[in-house]
Amino acid sequence: MTETILANATLVLPTETFRGQLRVVDGHITDIAEGSAVPQGAMDCSGDLLLPGLIELHTDNLERHLEPRPKVGWPHLSAIVAHDAELASTGITTVFDALRVGSIVSSGKASHGEYARALANEILDLRREGALKISHFLHLRAEVCSETLVDELAKFGPEDQIGIVSLMDHTP
Repeated sequence: MTETILANATLVLPTETFRGQLRVVDGHITDIAEGSAVPQGAMDCSGDLLLPGLIELHTDNLERHLEPRPKVGWPHLSAIVAHDAELASTGITTVFDALRVGSIVSSGKASHGEYARALANEILDLRREGALKISHFLHLRAEVCSETLVDELAKFGPEDQIGIVSLMDHTP
């Protein structure tokens, strides 16, 4: 049995905020109490906020790590891990990584080619390996004006556990 007591924290609960302590036994909250006392063996939070983890439903943050400057690609593994650590440092514990699905191929522009399936595989592999600090789920940004949307969406199935599909319309 492992026990952790976080004491002298500002607890943010659904209906109130107060100074108190939280007791966790084997990963489960077993007690919440008011007061600023710090029992022996407890971690003194010195009034820091203690709140449930935040959920990010739509973020382009991963793309910023994949291409930190225009036309500069970054290794995917490093980008995913940096993205994961950055979100964890802000209190986000669950993210729906927004991946663009659908490309324009007739214009000859190579800057927006297909990438979602391969990147999803990398994210899912890291998740299975336990290499990420927070929970990652897939959010497909379906570009409705693209020429390859149907073909790219067809590459995803139930095993991918897609959490969100949003329809994006960037037509002029």
